Amino acid sequence: MRRTKTQPHVTPIAQRCSPRTSNSPPPSAARTLMEPRRIGSTSYDLAFLIDILNEHDELYPKFIKIENVAEKLVSENRGFGSNIYSVRLTSGEGEEYSFVCKIPTVEYLNKYLHEANEESKKFSEKELEEQEEINLTQVRETHNREVDFYRFAKENIPKSVKIPRFIYGEYMTEENEPVDSLIKCLKAFITLSAHDLLENEDYTWFTPELAEKTIALSEYDKLMKVMASRPELGMPPVICQGDLWPSNVLWEHKSDGMRHLLSIIDWQDCYIGSYANDLASLLAINMDAETRKSCEQDVLRYYVEKMNEYKKSFNLDIDLTYDKAWIAYKKAIQVAILITMTIVENPEDVVENGENMGRITKRLVHMLEDAEFE
Repeated sequence: MRRTKTQPHVTPIAQRCSPRTSNSPPPSAARTLMEPRRIGSTSYDLAFLIDILNEHDELYPKFIKIENVAEKLVSENRGFGSNIYSVRLTSGEGEEYSFVCKIPTVEYLNKYLHEANEESKKFSEKELEEQEEINLTQVRETHNREVDFYRFAKENIPKSVKIPRFIYGEYMTEENEPVDSLIKCLKAFITLSAHDLLENEDYTWFTPELAEKTIALSEYDKLMKVMASRPELGMPPVICQGDLWPSNVLWEHKSDGMRHLLSIIDWQDCYIGSYANDLASLLAINMDAETRKSCEQDVLRYYVEKMNEYKKSFNLDIDLTYDKAWIAYKKAIQVAILITMTIVENPEDVVENGENMGRITKRLVHMLEDAEFE
């Protein structure tokens, strides 16, 4: 693998798409492209990725010769910490194999930082450089966390759970970066977002008091308390995906006319915390307020009912009731607020004709009204 001086050493995460294969020749007959080929604008060449597939994916067809490579950047204008490429390989015999390659980058975090600072002038040049270092730490940590999750999931989570099939991934660095540097990064972006909302004359609802509350949520001790499990509310700690906004939940349309869950992706922000955190994010970020409020109680009752069924079947150590779940949910909306504050007014938050704010911003307004703040 060739890389530039500024490129941190990292093996990208490779994940499986849907292949179409026939009888494949033995590995000893496999050959790759005759000339070097980069993946998009990255420093990674295709031969390096094919070596990974040959070594780590038992389902990879060992083509005699790859005749065609088609790649597409599927993460354009989405997310902050990585470029995601869909790659399709085709052999001379017409066999196809597709996979997804996720490559960490600090480009988007730094771009957003500088664009936001153009308006607020909050950071000096020196402080911007320090913040860029924090951004790099965040990208390292979140990438490493996602690798850890997929390694764990590969061995411990049933295949029926809708997450991508993990092939291979390595850490960006073996150094352990302090968690508080990630909190600093989050706090900086929350502060910038709050400043933008306060400066928007159309957003009279976003008062200095609300800004103070949301910024306070990103303080280390407060954030740890908000995200943590609360055993007194019915359940021990669980794995939380941590970033359940619409682009991370993939659906497919089938012949029955219904949407079916295809996969939940992007586990780089996963952590151990309260069972209600992902539930609150799924409802509050992905639904308009009217829809959420019309169904949230039914959803919580269903959740409690199913968990208590599992309690009986698997002797789970839980004591979950609807009242406990409701309290946990209202507190967990604080987590959804933090996620939304980092994406509000992004390109997908389209302001429709006659409106003064986008759909995501509208949802944020109602979250701020409905959350039970610490």
